[in-house]
Amino acid sequence: MRGDGVHPMGAGDWYRNKSWNDDIAAAYFAKLKRARRRSEYLRVQAYYLVDDFPLAALDLIDRYFSERRDGNPDVMDSSVYGSKARALLSLGRDAEALEALESALQREKDFPHSISESHVDYAQFVTKRRMVDRYDYLMDILDGYESGYIFPIQFYRLWGYRSIIFYDLGIVSEALRCAREALKYAEMDNSGLRYHPDLGLVGTPGGFLGERLASILTSESSRQTLKN
Repeated sequence: MRGDGVHPMGAGDWYRNKSWNDDIAAAYFAKLKRARRRSEYLRVQAYYLVDDFPLAALDLIDRYFSERRDGNPDVMDSSVYGSKARALLSLGRDAEALEALESALQREKDFPHSISESHVDYAQFVTKRRMVDRYDYLMDILDGYESGYIFPIQFYRLWGYRSIIFYDLGIVSEALRCAREALKYAEMDNSGLRYHPDLGLVGTPGGFLGERLASILTSESSRQTLKN
């Protein structure tokens, strides 16, 4: 590794920098200027920077959309909007992040065979803030993706977010049913895929979704105890 923190790169790694400074940016843009598929290299580099260098990522994303002068929707737009949302969220720009997530969902409607994690990010965004005015739309989104799921973690999230929606709307019986269904998938130790049995497992439920599900089940158990 060089002293400036940049690892020696292969020919195809110049657009996968995980650090960003003036020197790295200069080298990157010098190569980008000579490249043919500039929008692709902008998309990938933004993805690698989105968590630790969100402002740089947003700049690259703006360049990505400017590069495509025809303005027509592209199959990769959904992932770019998803990266944009993550960057904006890390900067506390929630309203813009929501707009980016909804743009990602629209692109996935335009290109239904190109699916990203944006619908999961949208589900967390909406339920974490209890935006009940968007719950009907979110439920439609979750229902629309279900047929393409194959991994336990996908079904865990599906049933988990359904549970939160029902609970926040006061439909407790459905919330409990969905929470138990989610935990059923969380307990799976085999994906069902012959050559990849460990792929897509939940492990120990945690984070926002795991905590909300535990809270839903615990609070309802406490209510039943008090009744008895």
